[in-house]
Amino acid sequence: MAQILFISHRTPYPPNKGDKIRAFQMIQNLKKLGHHVCCAFPIEHESDLSHTQQLKNYVDKIISTPSPMSSYRKMAHGVASLLTDQSLTKGLGYSSALNELLKNDNMHYDIVIFYSSVSFLYAPSITYKRAICDFVDVDSYKWQEYAQSTYFPMSWIYNREYKLLKQIEKTIALNVDMSLFVTESEKKLFLSEHPETQFNKPINFLECSVDSNRFNSDFQYLNPFLPQHKDALNFVMTGVMNYKPNVDGAIFFINQVMPHIAQMTNKKIGFYCVGRNPSKKLLSLHNTEKNIVITGDVEDVRPYINHAFACVAPLFIGRGIQNKVLEAMSMAKACFVSKNAFEGIDAIDNKHLIVCNDIHEWHSKIVNMIEKPIQLSNIGKLAHEHVEKRYSVNYICNKTQEIIDQLLDDSEKQTP
Repeated sequence: MAQILFISHRTPYPPNKGDKIRAFQMIQNLKKLGHHVCCAFPIEHESDLSHTQQLKNYVDKIISTPSPMSSYRKMAHGVASLLTDQSLTKGLGYSSALNELLKNDNMHYDIVIFYSSVSFLYAPSITYKRAICDFVDVDSYKWQEYAQSTYFPMSWIYNREYKLLKQIEKTIALNVDMSLFVTESEKKLFLSEHPETQFNKPINFLECSVDSNRFNSDFQYLNPFLPQHKDALNFVMTGVMNYKPNVDGAIFFINQVMPHIAQMTNKKIGFYCVGRNPSKKLLSLHNTEKNIVITGDVEDVRPYINHAFACVAPLFIGRGIQNKVLEAMSMAKACFVSKNAFEGIDAIDNKHLIVCNDIHEWHSKIVNMIEKPIQLSNIGKLAHEHVEKRYSVNYICNKTQEIIDQLLDDSEKQTP
């Protein structure tokens, strides 16, 4: 059993968005493997205080700040970052209060896992043998994509963040014992940006898992669609709906895909955008008469996935692994995905899901599958089988232990 410290840039509970899902999965897996897990993080919001109490059921120890930083102080830190050579990620994500708590922690850890680049800032305050940085995605590249998809002055801010964060990521990779990414493609992207890091310490990848017992189509779910939409071919997209890639993807589907496939098939087409915190831009498109529903937060996304004609993930910024796609696949639901959404998933196009590379393919492939419902159903079944094998909790758990064993073995070999 190893003494492990897991440091996150925010409360890793509840697992209701991408980075929290991965963080909580890792914590669960480490506990399942029998390790002693201490979790450290700054409190971001008042609601995180109750979430922290719930998290205590899953870990051995928690080190967290007593209250969230005021919005005024956050704004001040952001402005200070822009006026210096400091990255916004560091300025907004670092907590001096958490750093003091870690300094006063007398524990000697076998392994510390820095979850995201900002968490590495606490390294000098901790005593440990081996360190992992779980970058998850190549965040710097995402900022570059943001810069390329917007206008001045935000393009300047985003490009500045890209350059600063790129250098920070390189420095971290050269100073930890292992760097982790969520997919092999993210690992390759990082190495293409920083080829020199592969000669220093291992660069590895560890995927997210899917609980196929929870995301299971065998359960009986009540149809969540509005009565007037239950006879439509309803497409569903899930996710946090103030996240720019999700917002842009949903708007793309509403404006550029829905009208065309409705016209090309003469079918009643519906779209349900299911997820919390929808942006004002998305909410303005809510129109039940046009079969467009922006649900906002829902208690459970599974009924929407289960009763969907198909799920969609038209994402054009970022890559990583799309939990929304894996969850739908686990529920035997066929998914239409963009190239970016597909890139991080180990699956076969037209067998486990359907990749749409451009607007023409979004139109033609969806229309084709509307006319071939049996083939669409078969893709869903094969998707479920694939996820159960390739993304099962046991598979990812075993891979996690292999990583821990490798670091502990290296530690023992170097101990005089």
